[in-house]
Amino acid sequence: MGRIAHLEELARASRARCIARWQATGLSHLDAASLADDQAIGDPTSTLGTPLKEPVCVIAGEFGSGKSLVAERILQRSLREGIESISAPLPVFLRAREAIGHLQEKSAAICSEIGDPRTQGATIVIDGADEVGVDSVLELLAEARLLANTWPNTRIVVTTRPIGFPLAADELIRIEPLSEDSVDQIIERIIGRPVTGGERASWPDSIRSAINRPLFAVLMGIHLQEPHSHSPKSIAELLDWMIRASLGGHKETSGKIDEALQSIAVLSTSRTNSPIPAAEVSAIGPLQDLLNSRLVVSDGNLISFPLPIVTQWFAAKAILNKKVPIEQITSDRKLLESWYYPLVIALGLADHEQASSILKPLAKLHPSVAAMVADEALARSGMETDVKPPPFQESGRRIREAMQAWVDGIGPLKSLIAPLRQDGSLPPIGVAINDAWLDAGWYFGTEAIPDVVELPAAARPFGPGAPGWHFYRGARPGRQPSWAWRWALEKLRENLAEFVRKAALPISEGPLHHEKIWELVLVLAGKGSLHYQPVPLTKVEERITLFGTHGPKLILNGHRIDLDEMRGEIARLRHEGKTDFQPVWPSPNRNGGRWIWSGYTDQQVVARANAVFEGALNGYELLIQRWFPQLAPRMELAALLPVKVVGYVAMEHEEPHAAWHLEPLPKGSKSKAEFQLAPANQNPAIAHGETLKGIVPKVHALRPEIAEWYSYTYHHGGLEVFQVRSATELAYRWLESDLRRLSWIG
Repeated sequence: MGRIAHLEELARASRARCIARWQATGLSHLDAASLADDQAIGDPTSTLGTPLKEPVCVIAGEFGSGKSLVAERILQRSLREGIESISAPLPVFLRAREAIGHLQEKSAAICSEIGDPRTQGATIVIDGADEVGVDSVLELLAEARLLANTWPNTRIVVTTRPIGFPLAADELIRIEPLSEDSVDQIIERIIGRPVTGGERASWPDSIRSAINRPLFAVLMGIHLQEPHSHSPKSIAELLDWMIRASLGGHKETSGKIDEALQSIAVLSTSRTNSPIPAAEVSAIGPLQDLLNSRLVVSDGNLISFPLPIVTQWFAAKAILNKKVPIEQITSDRKLLESWYYPLVIALGLADHEQASSILKPLAKLHPSVAAMVADEALARSGMETDVKPPPFQESGRRIREAMQAWVDGIGPLKSLIAPLRQDGSLPPIGVAINDAWLDAGWYFGTEAIPDVVELPAAARPFGPGAPGWHFYRGARPGRQPSWAWRWALEKLRENLAEFVRKAALPISEGPLHHEKIWELVLVLAGKGSLHYQPVPLTKVEERITLFGTHGPKLILNGHRIDLDEMRGEIARLRHEGKTDFQPVWPSPNRNGGRWIWSGYTDQQVVARANAVFEGALNGYELLIQRWFPQLAPRMELAALLPVKVVGYVAMEHEEPHAAWHLEPLPKGSKSKAEFQLAPANQNPAIAHGETLKGIVPKVHALRPEIAEWYSYTYHHGGLEVFQVRSATELAYRWLESDLRRLSWIG
């Protein structure tokens, strides 16, 4: 075979892989081929938003983001260049599992019929690095860097889902979400008509977020082709529909084959979605029958499913059929990461009892992961109008069961956000059902009543009110049998969000407490927020005496003040020999101007930034220790503690700006901030760029347990450290971000 013919064969193979991936979603061959041939879909320039610069580039994206398609487009471009020019770099496609330990050897073998990569160089695409485990990827990246610097004019592109590898800042390229216009174009191309406003309005947030990834946009288009189909209400529902659609062309599998497929999926999922040796599969079931089902494929002596989602769907069936104990999954954090999507799918398909068998142990040991799984798997309340909930007794039992499991998992936070009696137990619940609508409330009165009762008419919405009934919630639960788990979670999330929004989680020590006290001192003393001079204790005592006649608590200028707390602060300071309340943070050190920061020299700006950031870190840590110890292992900042803030500060257009990131410190260290002035006339982001290069290796070395899911980010913007409660605002911003990632704030 000649060089051109061989390149054309490689091009046909790349096109065939693209078609196979689209067909696996349920598309017809004609539609799949049309998408595969449209070079605008998956175009590297528009999809990545940045050119490939480094010799080794790692393209990272979530499941369904199109990273493999982008890699194929890079390969196809290289193939066209090879056909047009005999001296172009040689195109190579490898799967990660076959490249490890043999990258140069395998690449040279593929190139042997089309040229010499030692003189021409190569464009090497390696797909599926996340399927081989972090240690193997590290070995593969080391090989790739060595080869890219050995062969001339060589670039190596590796695809992976977002897991932590030690990368130079320019090596990592994240897949950007599709724009709304691009989503509409994909969907409308499949359904052959515009998407209506009514259709779009019926999609819940989880679906709108998911269809920003090409796979889910295609799935939504296929779904909308179905006559009289209802809109999916969760990602789990859409994934299940996709699998059933993609398997629709297959013959019905026998129970024996179906069980074997589940067993293969369990093995693959537990091994980070790796293929299974054919000999091991033969021990599970007749290999040829499995291959004849077309639900698994053979690659040499390895057996795998054609798409990761097919693996995950059969693994989910295995969970529901109790072929893998949920305790086995929850016992290992790394294993739990591999089982995340099977858990999502399983929960989305489960009845209430099955959901309880999954979520009870998961919520107890890993409440953060449990909330993320529930958020993706279970539809939001309020969507369905034609599905009536079970009778009030059964609905109440389900809500109580789910609420108890969440309460058992969240630790001390339960005393703030859960409906609990003083002894920590759940009170009785009242439930009223009106067609598809369900109202529920919790009884804290003194009367002895059963655990589940019908909610009194007076306690229902628009009723006059009934003593002892609190923690109300009303909504349409929807058609998923496991709705009660989301119902209970959403009530807890609502309550937690209110505490976070008001920055009101109780804390009686540390910088955040001191900021609050200083703010209240200024209010009591009649001073403005820009007052930086000490305030005598006697002045505050006088005001407390004046206002004390109105009771122990008051609201003054919009601030809630506990006068007994203020008296306690005065007593503490007197015991320490103090006579004044002092400002918490470094104050202005020169005459002011028109801006709040005009009274600070550049050095004083840096000093205040360091003090405020250290105070925010310390305050955040105290909040985590007091209220979130059970969620902390999966909270990004909490899991990274102790940390050092590393950054630069500069004046841009008369306003202080900063660029900074977080680096882990050895356990037992004290968190700190190390801002410094950026070099003269240099943007702080540019000055900061060089400091970022060592962050990933530091996380791997000091926090290996979070390296696979931690997001390596840096921050650039205005320096907001000049308000009375700047540290509080910063700490709660971090807290809210962490909780939102975990689906503990909606």
